[in-house]
Amino acid sequence: LSFPSNLGTYAIVFNFSEYKFNNIAGQVNQILETSIALPIPTNIIDTFNMRVAGAELGSIGGAVREIATAVGTGNATVTGVVESVAGATTAVGLKKGAAAVDSLTGTNIQKAADITGGYTTNPRLALAFEGVDLKVHNFSWTLAPRSERESDMIKDIIRIIKKNSLPTYTLGTKVFLNFPSVVDIFFLGTAEDHMYYFKRCMVNQVSINYAGGGSVAFLEGGKPAVIQLQINFTEIDIHTAEDYGAPLSSLKNVYERYMR
Repeated sequence: LSFPSNLGTYAIVFNFSEYKFNNIAGQVNQILETSIALPIPTNIIDTFNMRVAGAELGSIGGAVREIATAVGTGNATVTGVVESVAGATTAVGLKKGAAAVDSLTGTNIQKAADITGGYTTNPRLALAFEGVDLKVHNFSWTLAPRSERESDMIKDIIRIIKKNSLPTYTLGTKVFLNFPSVVDIFFLGTAEDHMYYFKRCMVNQVSINYAGGGSVAFLEGGKPAVIQLQINFTEIDIHTAEDYGAPLSSLKNVYERYMR
């Protein structure tokens, strides 16, 4: 299925397949059901979202980091380890003691001690990498049929998208739901090495505005004159550096050169 009838050289293609997990191969089997081609949307943005956040290690966490770093570089000594652990446990003990008194008396001894002494416990701030989010793609089109045939093409495309975006009941019961179809997305006609690529996706939102022209308008026979179609996809696997020709060994070498 495709729209419009004179789609041209450049397009975005969606291949819907049944979700079948293969325990041996560890991947989804590709059982092609339907292929849809639409004009390339205007919002083709490649976005990566890495979860990087600041974290307070605290005294114990800071000591553990220092010990691990020293061990890794071969600079660890028994005296250094003991001093790190002792200092950390002492700081934590003092904090817990002050906090306990505060909770019993309704005072703020801990803050008062900080103000009087002119110091506070180092929170040991550090930057922590927590993972990579699954990529999300948001595409939208304004579809205006120029003939009855194109109007029917849009109707069939929307029906197929709905069918493949929604689950089915398992074994005829309403207790379990089968996974919806997965979709492989790719650009047609573009230079592959100048565009980004998609990992296999699932549809997580479909929005269809049958008054896409800003007001309700119908063609002869009561068919919508302009339809706005919006589909949001989520990839089922994360992207890593290996996907872009950077093996872990080369990244390790870059890191080691930087640290020197």
